[in-house]
Amino acid sequence: MNIVELDIYSDRASELYSLLNRQWPELESFERERFGLQIPNPLAAIEDGKLIGGLSFTSYKEPLGEKIRVWINALFVKPKYRGKRAASTLLQAAVFREGCLFALTEVPKLYTNIGWKVVSTSAEGAIVQHVQRT
Repeated sequence: MNIVELDIYSDRASELYSLLNRQWPELESFERERFGLQIPNPLAAIEDGKLIGGLSFTSYKEPLGEKIRVWINALFVKPKYRGKRAASTLLQAAVFREGCLFALTEVPKLYTNIGWKVVSTSAEGAIVQHVQRT
């Protein structure tokens, strides 16, 4: 499995957006900038030339402050490929790119198992954060 960064206007990015949008119909199109912050390009997990999953980014205020931060907007791995570390590999690649990240998730254990910490919980899920140590 390879993790690749996608140009948001590429055919592969369109394929990833379709995959993510089937899971989350309210998902906005991939963006280069939001709230004055540059958004990293989406990441795709590729196996044998096929898209098996991916991750996209967005920006929002940090949970306990006013600063705009990069968040993981969507993370999905096709069911057939789950349990093979694709999701955690995508998350590790995201952290490598960005350092400080937030995510709202219904599966916080996926994140905490690889070093993220839970910042808060609500009926919508858990907000998790990863800050890369320097």
